[in-house]
Amino acid sequence: MLQNLTDRLSRVVKTMRGQAKLTEENTSEMLREVRLALLEADAALPVVKELIANIKDELALKTMTLEQAIKLLHPKYTDEEVEAVLMEAKTLNDLLNDNEVNELDTQRDNSTERV
Repeated sequence: MLQNLTDRLSRVVKTMRGQAKLTEENTSEMLREVRLALLEADAALPVVKELIANIKDELALKTMTLEQAIKLLHPKYTDEEVEAVLMEAKTLNDLLNDNEVNELDTQRDNSTERV
């Protein structure tokens, strides 16, 4: 039983790796195969349902834009408020990138001084 589960899940992974892009259609097919494999291996139905739901949620988050995530987490935000959050995030990102560049420059300078 365990070998059958392993084989089926391995096939699902190989199939998904061969896909050029994850689509709703091939993702649904993958989840269907996972669900069937787990049920055939006598996994408890509530556990299977929760696992599939968690996978769907994770996939949805990975394909979501920052703007979509903000609107999901804060549905009452106006478009202007969402734009302000996006601008603040961009500013923070720029500052972090500048700090990383400065740290790299400092590290490089320190390493060349030792030589």
